Amino acid sequence: MKTNTIARESLGVFGDFRLDQTGRLFLQRVLEKKKLKINCLTNNRAEEVRFHRFIWNEKMTLDKMQKEIFSKTNELAKDVEHILAIQDSSELNFDCRRNEIKGLGVTKNNKSVGLFIHPVLAIDASDNFVLGLAANHMWSWDPNRTKRTSHERYSADLEDKDSYRWIKCAEEAKLNLNYAKKITFISDRESDIYAMFTRIPDSKTNILIRSKQDRYILVNEEKDKLINYINHLKVEDEKILFVPKQSKRDLRQQSLSNKIDGIIKIREERKANLELRFGSFRIPRPRDNKEENYLISIPLFVVDVHEKSTTLKENEKIHWRLITTHSVMTADQAWEIVEFYRKRWTIEQFFRAAKKGGLKLEEIESTQGKYIEKLAFIGLVATIKILQLTYCRDQNFFRLATTIFSSQEIIVLNKLKKKYQGKTTAQKNPFKKNTVPWAYWIVGRHGGWKGYASEGPAGPIIIKRGLDELQKNLDGIRLFGLVCMT
Repeated sequence: MKTNTIARESLGVFGDFRLDQTGRLFLQRVLEKKKLKINCLTNNRAEEVRFHRFIWNEKMTLDKMQKEIFSKTNELAKDVEHILAIQDSSELNFDCRRNEIKGLGVTKNNKSVGLFIHPVLAIDASDNFVLGLAANHMWSWDPNRTKRTSHERYSADLEDKDSYRWIKCAEEAKLNLNYAKKITFISDRESDIYAMFTRIPDSKTNILIRSKQDRYILVNEEKDKLINYINHLKVEDEKILFVPKQSKRDLRQQSLSNKIDGIIKIREERKANLELRFGSFRIPRPRDNKEENYLISIPLFVVDVHEKSTTLKENEKIHWRLITTHSVMTADQAWEIVEFYRKRWTIEQFFRAAKKGGLKLEEIESTQGKYIEKLAFIGLVATIKILQLTYCRDQNFFRLATTIFSSQEIIVLNKLKKKYQGKTTAQKNPFKKNTVPWAYWIVGRHGGWKGYASEGPAGPIIIKRGLDELQKNLDGIRLFGLVCMT
């Protein structure tokens, strides 16, 4: 049974004991109440002034906060055999308050005032437990910037391109996860960049990317195109995969890369029959590449899964062309790569829980860009707890509840279990007592979930609602002393 505990009591070391102490209290309140409005986090006027001054203080920088949070994730990574580092971009839109906000630029449409966020989530590959944030990048665009031509964008140095964020965050995450034994970086089509395969992999680091480009490749020293090569690979295996329903709300809260992919149709749940192909090839160095130390060619593997269906249109079928530095020689190894890529959905749920469905980052009330960035990052940290509960629904998941809950919270959870647990087997908590899944079942029920297998698992929004209700119970207990908390 894994017993690592999340060190969540501090936002950083700022060179001032009072700031450090306030940071611990601020984060504790955000984690408890799942809100970012300062007047909702405080018990009196003095605390409200204290929290405002903490956010405004120049010593309390975003870099110091991130350093503290990333170091905690690294500590948890010590005992993990294999970490999946999943990265993606999303957008926070504050255009409804554009006349109030100072210090922020514009987002994707070059008009809306907002902020891009690009986090890297570290996940234990063995049980899907979300360890925490390993890197994060925030930015917005200057509304007066000169629009570059296609040639200027193509010929610009890598560090001057928007796509550089994928490499930058991966490099930072590698440094921040230096205790990790093995890392696989997983990302979607936007990150299909030659430099990702040359700069990031090493003896303990691999890359897994969904292919976007039909690039030139070398197969047995013969030149070919990637898609043509895949189409001529034989089907090695088939498997049935359950595809969950995708609602309009899911589509609104998709990450940036999926929006770019043009996903616009609501998806009904179904069982997909997938054909599996895999092979190996080399990518030749682009002729216009400016970095002389790049390899002449890079050995890579491709795993292709394509849905067999006579009722769906081609653009509605699952079709993933996955490029990886992992060795793929057997069907079992290929299916493992597919399972790794499926876990990329975790970061979509993370954005959903952080935005409209959970912490509501787009409702941050500050009017200064640098303070919005600080509060947004604190919101991302608090969202991790929602994910830690959401992704622990496996009967074989045995992390202790003390990993993410205090002793007082566990006492209340035990009392709530008696309220929600029925007499029949279907109405009882099926998980081992005092484990994270056991707590997930109770929190889900407290958030309105019925607990039946036919209803499906409790998602991040229900978990957020259950945690809110749990906090109300704790507030009442502390205020009125209704039960003994020892």
